[in-house]
Amino acid sequence: MAYKPSDFFMGVIDFFGILVPGAVLLFFHEDLIVNALGLQLSLNQTSLWVMFLLGSYVLGHFLLGIGVPLNGLLRFYRAENKDKFYKEVKEIIDLPPGRKKRTDAFYRAYSFVRLKSASALAEIERQMADYKLFRSLTLVFALDLILVLFRRDAPWPRLLFSGILFILAVLRFLFLLGWTYRITFEYYALLNSSYSYDLKEAAAEQIVGRERRERVSQLDSSGDA
Repeated sequence: MAYKPSDFFMGVIDFFGILVPGAVLLFFHEDLIVNALGLQLSLNQTSLWVMFLLGSYVLGHFLLGIGVPLNGLLRFYRAENKDKFYKEVKEIIDLPPGRKKRTDAFYRAYSFVRLKSASALAEIERQMADYKLFRSLTLVFALDLILVLFRRDAPWPRLLFSGILFILAVLRFLFLLGWTYRITFEYYALLNSSYSYDLKEAAAEQIVGRERRERVSQLDSSGDA
């Protein structure tokens, strides 16, 4: 029987946001990590691949958790008071008292979209996987840059390469994070207006039906008289 990643409960976010960054970190600094943990690697290729995948997944989870505070950098890339899509839905998103930040609004809008549209949810989760990938890669390249700086014999092209990768990862992460927020707020506005329209239509139909029943009742009463 052929297994797929989804059979192991691995979605697009798990693969791109966890497994890939962990694999990059392990690929860059496998020797350092193995020596620091005091591990003995087997010469069997199958065992090496299993250990590499498991190690990548575990490291990826740590990177994912450590990288969450980096979302706060979005305010420097795109301030809340200049975010037109956030302003459009800011007043209509129902949030608990004391929770009025853009991040809070994003997760509430995401939950609403998750319930209302599977196609919109798939697009948002694809964008989330992308920004989480580059957020974790930002940490990987930052760590790589630091380790290279502390090497006495590190060639300058290697240092330049690490620095460029770090800068590109930061810029790409912020762009993708802002884009994820944007399409989530857009979908929320569209689905919320459609949802409100459906409620109004249903209410109007109930009123028309009630009025029709009342007229029929009046006619019946007149006929009996």
